[in-house]
Amino acid sequence: MADITLRKRNYDELALFEPAGRYSSFNWTSLVILAVCCVLGWGLVINGYSDAAFNDWQGYLWPLFGGKDGAMGGSNIGVILALVIGYVAYFGLSGKRVKSQESDMSVNGVSTTSETSAPSIEKTPEAGENSAPGTVEETEA
Repeated sequence: MADITLRKRNYDELALFEPAGRYSSFNWTSLVILAVCCVLGWGLVINGYSDAAFNDWQGYLWPLFGGKDGAMGGSNIGVILALVIGYVAYFGLSGKRVKSQESDMSVNGVSTTSETSAPSIEKTPEAGENSAPGTVEETEA
């Protein structure tokens, strides 16, 4: 979501498929943010179901904040914190990268409007077909 907020132009769709292109294969900043937010999020949620004992490992950060049984222990605030921190971190750390990608698009003359981002196929009218949509050919009597 932060990437969409940062962008002022559409993606260059063809460049998304180029591993060495302007977007590259991996966005390491995003992957690190994802890992940190997963650790934080899982550490601040608890499993409230006895049938799902395999998730009892979650909530490992709650002892730092009064324990799982404390006032905030059952809030599962880890989900909200992970989302907010992920958004803010990406927004703060990726702004220059996004601006660089967009300026590269301007320099290379890549079209950035949505109506021209996909290749268009024009059909030549054949005999008996209208020459343009919505027009009617007049015939001589």
